[in-house]
Amino acid sequence: GKVFEWYENSDVFLFPSYREPSGNVVFEAMSKGLPVITSAYGGPGYVVNNECGETISSSHRPGFINALAHAIIRFSTDRDSVPMKSLNCLH
Repeated sequence: GKVFEWYENSDVFLFPSYREPSGNVVFEAMSKGLPVITSAYGGPGYVVNNECGETISSSHRPGFINALAHAIIRFSTDRDSVPMKSLNCLH
């Protein structure tokens, strides 16, 4: 469907929720080879590691928002790291 087209046309999956205990979309994105930027809280925080994405502490809201922005910038400027993290998502 349409969601899988978005995955195929994307480089990174952003899942900033810190209220959801788990997210199946994280598993879907990873199964399509997308590195994930997510909160270190709950299910996604246990699944995603530095090998296949980045987790960010959500204990301080302004810091969380700032760290999300920095992670997005890192992924967009360090294009060489995306393919390796993508491969690691598939394993």
